Amino acid sequence: MIMNDTALSGTRKRRVSLCVLIDALGWKVIEDQHFLDDLLVFRQPLKTVLGFSSSAIPSLLTGQSPSQHGHWNLFYYDPAKSPFAWLRGLRHFPDKLVNHRVSQKLIKEAGRHFFHMGPQFECYVKPTLMPYFNWVERRCIYEPAGISGAPSIFDTLIESGIPYRAYSYHHWNDKEILGLAQNDLEHSDAEFFFCLLV
Repeated sequence: MIMNDTALSGTRKRRVSLCVLIDALGWKVIEDQHFLDDLLVFRQPLKTVLGFSSSAIPSLLTGQSPSQHGHWNLFYYDPAKSPFAWLRGLRHFPDKLVNHRVSQKLIKEAGRHFFHMGPQFECYVKPTLMPYFNWVERRCIYEPAGISGAPSIFDTLIESGIPYRAYSYHHWNDKEILGLAQNDLEHSDAEFFFCLLV
C-alpha cells in the first residue's frame, strides 16, 4: 500500500509518501475481507513468479528482477566461494549428530558472529550440504546499499536528499513499528515512510 498526503511538521507543509508492505498478505487471505476498504478502493489479485519474500521484496525495492539484483533465495549454489567450507569435515560424522537443531543453532551463531553473515542468518540447509552454498542477505535490505546487486529505493532517497524512515522486523515488532511510524509522521521532517509488517 502506498499513500501520498500533505502533512504538517512544525510550521512547514510537506508531501508525505507512506509505503506499507505486509509480508505474506496474499489475495486469498483478503479477497473476501473488508480490510482497509475505505482506503484501498481498487483491489485485484496479482500474479507473480516470485514466490518467496527473499526475491519478491528485493524486486519491489529495486524495480529489478532477481537475475539483476541477485536475490532469489537466501542460499544459492556456490561451492567455489562458499563461506561454509569449514563444515566439509562434518560429512564424516553420523547424520543424526550433524543435522540436528543444536548443531544448526551453533552454525547460526557462528555465521552471525564470526563469519559476518549478517544478523538475519539462519541455518536452513542441512549442515552437511552447506559447503556447497553461499548466503546472499549479508546486510539489511531495508537500508542503503543493503541489496548488493542493484540500488534500492533507499539508495535513491539518499541520493535525492529526501528524508525518510524505514521500519522492519530487523529492529522492531509490528506494534513498535506502527507506534514509531505514527510518532515520526507527526514529529519528524521525513517525507517517505516504509513500514514492513510481518
